[in-house]
Amino acid sequence: MGLSHSNNASNDSLYTPKVIFEALGVKFDLDPAHPNHPTEVPTKDYFTELNDGLALAWYGFVWLNPPFRKSAPWVDKFIEHNNGIMLCQMSKSKWFWNVWEKADVIQVIPQNLKFLNKEGKGQTIFMPTCLVGMGEKAVEVIKNSNLATARVSISYE
Repeated sequence: MGLSHSNNASNDSLYTPKVIFEALGVKFDLDPAHPNHPTEVPTKDYFTELNDGLALAWYGFVWLNPPFRKSAPWVDKFIEHNNGIMLCQMSKSKWFWNVWEKADVIQVIPQNLKFLNKEGKGQTIFMPTCLVGMGEKAVEVIKNSNLATARVSISYE
């Protein structure tokens, strides 16, 4: 989706900046949590809240940036799909520790990264974020992104 929700009362939506996708240098097959308007996500297909990406079958190499306030069901489905890259916040939640244990690669995103608001202006968020990769392709893409150091927990060599 390239979408995350900030923690303020108005629940403003924030989107993944193009710099992330440029660093990853890959086109995704599906974004199952895409907003209802154009974004920078390089994907062949997407589901919006109008389609309900949680209810539909995912396929191919997935990009996922789940809503930050309700990440757990999205994260569970991402882990089950086991093929793609997810951008999520780091937290003390049960779902994050499940990601930590099962991810093939995790890369903490630099804290000075600015997400984009609806007007396209940069805005930082209060929580650290990371890229989570599942599958061989995700490991290679994240390792080669040069965004930061990646923790690789599985080797496909």
